Order: sequence, then C-alpha cells, then structure tokens
Amino acid sequence: MKTKLVLIAVACLLLFAATGQTQQTEQTVATTQEDVAQVPMEDREQLHRQAYLKKLYRGFWDGQGADFMTLMVFIDPTIRNAFGISEEQNQQYEAHIQNNMNDPEFLKVMQEMDALWDSSEETQQRLRDLSELTASFLSNATADAVENTLTPEQKQMMMESRLANMVEMPIFLPSMLEALGLTDAQKQQMEEIKKEIEPEFEQHLDNWVNAEIALERMFIDRLKEEVEVIATPEGMRAIGKKMMAENPEFKRIYEEIQSKRQAFASKLKVQTFDVLTDEQWIRLQRLIDNPPTHALVFRKRMKELAGESEEDEKSDVWVPGPGSWRPGDAIPMQYRIERETRRGFPRGEN
Repeated sequence: MKTKLVLIAVACLLLFAATGQTQQTEQTVATTQEDVAQVPMEDREQLHRQAYLKKLYRGFWDGQGADFMTLMVFIDPTIRNAFGISEEQNQQYEAHIQNNMNDPEFLKVMQEMDALWDSSEETQQRLRDLSELTASFLSNATADAVENTLTPEQKQMMMESRLANMVEMPIFLPSMLEALGLTDAQKQQMEEIKKEIEPEFEQHLDNWVNAEIALERMFIDRLKEEVEVIATPEGMRAIGKKMMAENPEFKRIYEEIQSKRQAFASKLKVQTFDVLTDEQWIRLQRLIDNPPTHALVFRKRMKELAGESEEDEKSDVWVPGPGSWRPGDAIPMQYRIERETRRGFPRGEN
C-alpha cells in the first residue's frame, strides 16, 4: 500500500487550528487551579479532539463550512499560485479570517474553554459542546473567507480540482459532482442517496475519529523523540515514512482506516455515479483521467505533504484481475466496465 499520510496532514492541520490559540492560556489556568479536581491534560485534549473532529466531519458531510480543499487552497503558496490567487486576494482572505477570530462570541467561547478544568461530567460535556462550536466557527469562517475572495472562475476551478482529486479528500461527497453541472432533479437524487447511506456514515464516524486521534498521538510521540526535525515538513514526512515501515500498530491502524474509507466511498460513488447523464459521465472520466493543471498541482502537493515520492508511485505494484481496481482509484474499474456495457459509450469519447 502507498505511504499516503493524508490523514496525518489533515489531523495536524486541524489540530494546530483548533488548539494553537489556547495552549498558553491553558497552561496559565492550570497553575491557578491546583485545588480543583482537574481533567488530566491528555484526557482533556482527547475530549476536545474527538468533539472537534466529529463536528468537522459532520460539517463536511452536510456541506457546511470548509472542506479539505477549502482549508488548503490559501494555506499553501504553491496551491494558491495554481489557482491564480493574487497577493491582494490572499491579504483579503487573511484579513477576513482575522476579523472572524476577533469576533466577541468566538473569544467568549475560547475563554470559557480555558476555564473548564474540573472533572465533572457536566464540565466534560460542556467542553465537548464548546469544541464543536470552535470547529463550526473556524470551518465556517474559512469557507466564508474563500467565498468572498475567489472569483467565479476560481470557484469553478476549485470544484473541478476537488472532483479530479476526490481520492485525496478525507470523505467523498455527492456534492463534489456539482462541478459537472447537475440539474435540480439530480441534486435532489444525490441528497436522497446521501440520506439513505447516512446511518452507515454515522457508524463509521467514531471509528474514523478515534483512529485518527490514535495515529496523531503515535506521530506526536515520535516527533518528541526527534525534536531536531519537527520544524521541517521534510523531516515530518520522513518520520511518517519511518513509522509506516517500523511501527506495525501505526501501519495497521492507518491501513484499516484507509480500507474502511475506500469501501464506504466506493459504495457511495457507485450509487451517485448512476445519477449522471452520459455527457456528465464522460466529463467525469476526463477530469479523473486527464486532470487540468491546477488539479495536478494540488494532487502533487498533497502527495508531497503526505510523504509520497515518485519512487513510491513507481514501485507500487498492481496486477489487475476480474473485479479489481487499484486501491484508492477515484472510479472503481469494475464500475467503469459495467457502466460502459450498460450505456454503450463510444470508446473514442472516453
């Protein structure tokens, strides 16, 4: 299996966004709460991370707030350039985010979180509630900043890139297919499919979140042992590769969560792809098989952040057989064959 640590990239990104602003205050509060039965730092952080990540994933699923590409497009200068985002747009985006971070309601939530240190069930539930609020606020602030900064053309580029790189997204969403120009009737069909499969999504959610937190902890523990490289992205990617090679438990958890994600995504894709017209299906295949430049730049950058090199790609061995497809492929090969058989597509147009 490829060493694609996208989960780590996402988890670390969201970890820094969620907790970076409160750590100093938390340390101060801890020194003044010695007479109170406190929630241990590790347990407190896990409560926060579980609630925060679950809210983010539900937000992705519900189409509310920022998704993975929205989070990344302004953060990474290489991706910004690929989408033609100017320095002026970047400054507007940063100013918009900063204004949201200074919102009195958001600051009030952060201050309340800092003050919650006793171990009662009521306090722990309140911490979960506030963690969900911070996730929603930060995600919505990011999505709002992007919405008010990008041009219509850049927004379409994002939609196409998101669809062309659906494998790199933490969750496949039927809404990604809107880049193909869905009709209102098709959008309604997509929503009905999503509603039917939502109970299965909820069943997976706790496992996904708990697995990501477990990977995070092992990853961060390893970083503490190799402090000389934590400041460099290259060093962090190198550690991720080492852990996949040297830590069987890390590798097991990672491969298990990837396998479950892919199985769930494949099931949802097959149902939603059936809603597409012949023309939309051809457009989808072209986007997947011949992505536009901006989508290729995004894909390459995600692979770099995930620690996947060209050598990894070349050495990945796959032997096709009946009903098989390359792990992680955006469109299961069996579905391509079945759809072509059912629809009778001309091969020259694929």
